[in-house]
Amino acid sequence: MMKKTEISPQCRSLQLNMMLVRGLSPARVLEKLEVVRMTDKNFNNFARYNAKNLDKYASKKPDLPRLQKMPSYCRSSRIGYIQLYLKEADNVIILPMLERWVGQKILPSQVKYNLHEIGVTDTTKYVEWYMRNGGDDVVMAKLQKWFNEDAPKLETIGVTDTAKYVDWYGNVLVMGMLRRWVDRGLTPPQIVSRLQQLGVPNIETYAQKYRSLWRKRQAELSRNIN
Repeated sequence: MMKKTEISPQCRSLQLNMMLVRGLSPARVLEKLEVVRMTDKNFNNFARYNAKNLDKYASKKPDLPRLQKMPSYCRSSRIGYIQLYLKEADNVIILPMLERWVGQKILPSQVKYNLHEIGVTDTTKYVEWYMRNGGDDVVMAKLQKWFNEDAPKLETIGVTDTAKYVDWYGNVLVMGMLRRWVDRGLTPPQIVSRLQQLGVPNIETYAQKYRSLWRKRQAELSRNIN
């Protein structure tokens, strides 16, 4: 097998500039640079490209500072320039992964492990993103499964009215989900669909409770705006 020819920093810089002129998306540049983790040798090159791309198309990211408005020491390829946009460079790599993991319904512990594997040091913010965007549903479904498996054990400790405890536990689980969904801004029709997917009984009862929580949250938001 032939060894890949090492590209000099000067040639790599020229290559990145040509990609910028052609308007290649950061995702496409990731593929070309073969960057899949934070520790890859071309990650810093990607961070530079991403920063220049964000500056060139600043209207797409108005919250980020324009390159010409940055201090002169940050305008070169020095590490200060990279660090300024490091969060955005991380996101380009990590957020698509998180979306795939939501679809795969993996547990938060596995998400954290996967992030460590690709060289992410601040895993907390990405695990929190995962939980907000589907991870909560994964955990709740797992809890429901565990409880359904363990509920018969109530009889072995002398509990005769097992239905009462099953209902109580289920209510705690569902109300926890409803509060998180309110925080995430899900509308009442959206939560009805989610409850149906999870096989929750008495959906209309929980839908009414959610509508009440939703109205309170909307009133709070309205007061904050005014």
